[in-house]
Amino acid sequence: MSVVCFKSDKMGMGADDLGAILIQGFINKVKEMPNKPDIFIFYNSAVKLVAGDSPVLAGLQEIHQSGVKFPICGTCSDFFKVKEDIQVGTISNMHEIVST
Repeated sequence: MSVVCFKSDKMGMGADDLGAILIQGFINKVKEMPNKPDIFIFYNSAVKLVAGDSPVLAGLQEIHQSGVKFPICGTCSDFFKVKEDIQVGTISNMHEIVST
C-alpha cells in the first residue's frame, strides 16, 4: 500500500507562492500516473486543499474518482473552519490516520 501525507496546503518550506506552484504540479503529475498511490492523507493546513475554494480541488477530485482514498483530519478541519466546505474525501480521525 502506498500512502502520501499532505501536512500543508503548500509543498515544501520557504516561499508560499512557490509552494502553491509545487503542490499544483504534484497533483497534476499524480493525475497522469497509471499507478496512483492508494491513499492521500490530509492533516493540518492541508485540509484546505480539499475545501471549496482550493486551486487544486478539481485535480484532487479526479484523483479521488480514480480510487484513491482521502481520509481528512476532522480536528484539523474544525480548526481551520473548513469542515462544512470539504468537497472530496471523508472526514476521519487520528486513529484511522495512525492505522494507515
